[in-house]
Amino acid sequence: MAIEVESAQEIYPEDLVELVDRNALAPVFSFLRSADQEFIIRKIHSDRVSSVVMTDAIRKELARDSRIDWYSVNTTNFGMLHTYITIVGTEKSCWVPSS
Repeated sequence: MAIEVESAQEIYPEDLVELVDRNALAPVFSFLRSADQEFIIRKIHSDRVSSVVMTDAIRKELARDSRIDWYSVNTTNFGMLHTYITIVGTEKSCWVPSS
């Protein structure tokens, strides 16, 4: 997952990691032990959340944060049992339709 934000105010990386942890199937790990891997595998198989749903939940939280002027969220999901990759992305647009 990659999140980019632009803001006139300070946004701490820890805040973005916390946001992802709230919405992702598993928290962000800098190092995985065997117990962590087992936890992640069980959680993934018990909670059925697609990449699209997770990306949309993160997008909604970023859109509600008044400190953030622009954001981009890109998710890549690599299949563990089958060979496939799902890529989902969204970004705040400044585009306004003409009336």
